[in-house]
Amino acid sequence: MAKKKRNRPPAPSSAANPPVQQARRGFLEQYASVLAFLICLISFFVHLYGASFQHRKGMTTVDETVYARLGFQLKNDQPYNTIQLYQETLRSGQKLPDYFKDPLFKHPPFYPFLISLSYALLEKKENYTLEELYTKSSLVSNVMGCLLVWVCFLMGRRLYDYRVGLAAAFMLAIEMNLLSTSMKAWMDSTLAAMFWLSLYLFHKGIDKKWFLVLGGIAAGCALLTKYPAVLLIAIILSYFLLCERHVFKSYHLYLGFLMTGIILLPWVMMNLDIYGSETLTSGQFRGWSLGVFMKFLILCALALGVFTVAIIIKWKNPALYQKLKVHQPKIGFLMSAILLLFVGFLLSRGDFRESLLTSFTWYGFPWAGWEMYHFNYEPRYFYFKHILEYSPFYVFFLAALVRAPMGSKADRFLLLASLWTLIFTSLYGSYQGRYIIYFTPAGLLLAAAMIFTIIDALLKQQKFLRVGATIFFCLVLAYFTAKTIQVSFYQAINNNAAYY
Repeated sequence: MAKKKRNRPPAPSSAANPPVQQARRGFLEQYASVLAFLICLISFFVHLYGASFQHRKGMTTVDETVYARLGFQLKNDQPYNTIQLYQETLRSGQKLPDYFKDPLFKHPPFYPFLISLSYALLEKKENYTLEELYTKSSLVSNVMGCLLVWVCFLMGRRLYDYRVGLAAAFMLAIEMNLLSTSMKAWMDSTLAAMFWLSLYLFHKGIDKKWFLVLGGIAAGCALLTKYPAVLLIAIILSYFLLCERHVFKSYHLYLGFLMTGIILLPWVMMNLDIYGSETLTSGQFRGWSLGVFMKFLILCALALGVFTVAIIIKWKNPALYQKLKVHQPKIGFLMSAILLLFVGFLLSRGDFRESLLTSFTWYGFPWAGWEMYHFNYEPRYFYFKHILEYSPFYVFFLAALVRAPMGSKADRFLLLASLWTLIFTSLYGSYQGRYIIYFTPAGLLLAAAMIFTIIDALLKQQKFLRVGATIFFCLVLAYFTAKTIQVSFYQAINNNAAYY
C-alpha cells in the first residue's frame, strides 16, 4: 500500500515576505489621501483660530481692509477701486499711496471676487462692521491655504510617491509662511493655490491631454489674482521643452493657453475702457516698471536664445544635434557644479551662517513686525537665507538643489519651479516672506524627496549602522518638526505682524 504524502506547510522564506510588504504598502497608500485630508482639516481650524478678530485684537493690515471692502463693492456692483478709502484715510490725517486713487484697482479681481462670494454667509442688513467683513473674507485665504496643502500632497504623490506627498504636505502645513498668509485676508495663499493647481494639472496633462485645458483655466485664475503668476507659464514651457517635448504636438496645450487668455480678457477690456492706450504703461501698474524687471527679462531672453539655438541646430544639422545630445548628462553635472558653488558662496557669507544658526537654535526666530522697510537693504540672496529661519527643513532643499540637475524628471521639474520663482523675487526686491509663498511647495517637495532618499539609503546599510543612523536621523527630523512648529506658533499663529 502506497504511503500518503504529507502536505508540508510552506517554508517561511524570503519569497513569502514581498507580498506582505506589498499589502502593507498598499494599506498605507490607500489611506494616504485620508491622512492628507486630516492635515488639511486640522490646518483649517488652526487658520480659523489664528485669524480670529478677537485673537488679533483688531490689528489688521491695510491690505486686509482693502480686500474686504473691494469684495463688498463687487457684491453690491460698485466700482472696483479704492478711491473712497483713499479719501477717508486722507480726512483722518493719513495718506495712502497714490495708486489708491486710481479709477481701477491695481491687482486683478479674482481674490476680491471670491471674497464677495463669502459674503453670502453674512446676515442681511444695510451696514456691516469691519470685523464682520474681515471674518468672512479671511475664510477665503483659509480655504485656499488648505487647498494648497492638498495640491502639494497630490503633486508629491504624482512626482515621487505617497510618502513624499504626505511629508511635503505636513511640512507645508506647519510652515509659518503658509500659516501667516492663510490667517490674513491677503491674496497670497489664493495666488499660490491657483499657481500650483495649474502646475499640477499641466503636469497631469502629460499623460491625459485634456488636463492641459484645465491647467490653462487654473492659470487664468492665477493670473487674475496677481500678475507674477505668469511665472507658471515659464515653468511649464521650460519643463516641456527640456523633458516632455511631445506635449507640443497636442492641440490641448494651445487650447489651455487659449482658455487662460479668455479668462483674462474681461480684465484686459476693463483696463482698455478706463485707461485706453495707457493700459500698458508703467504708471498704470504702480511701479511695475520694465526697468525693475530688466535683469529678469535679460535672463529670460538668454534662456529663450539657448532653446532657439538648440531647435535651429536640430532642424538644420541633425547630426550635430545628436552629438550634442550624447553629452547631455555632462550638462547636468555642470549645472550641479554651478549650484554647488552657489551654495558654497552662501556658506561663505556671515549673514547666511547666522540664519543657519538661527534655524537650528531652539530659541532662534525670524524677524516679524510692522516696519515696512525692514528688509530694504538685504542682499539679493536674501530669500535663500531667510527661508532657513522659517524652517530647518529647508536645509534639505539646499542639498536637493545641488542634486536635482542630475536627478529624475521630477527633480528637474521642481528645480525649474524653484529657480524661476526665487530668481524672479530676488531680482524684483521689495523683500517680504509672503512674496515667495508660491515657491514654498517646490522647496518642501524637494526637501521631502531628499529626506526619503537619505532614509532609503540608510535602510540599505548593515544592521548596526542601519538601526543607529536611522534612529539618529529620525530624532533630527523630530527636532526640525518641533522647531518649525515653535517658530510658527510664536511668529504666525500669534498673527501680530504685517512683515516677516
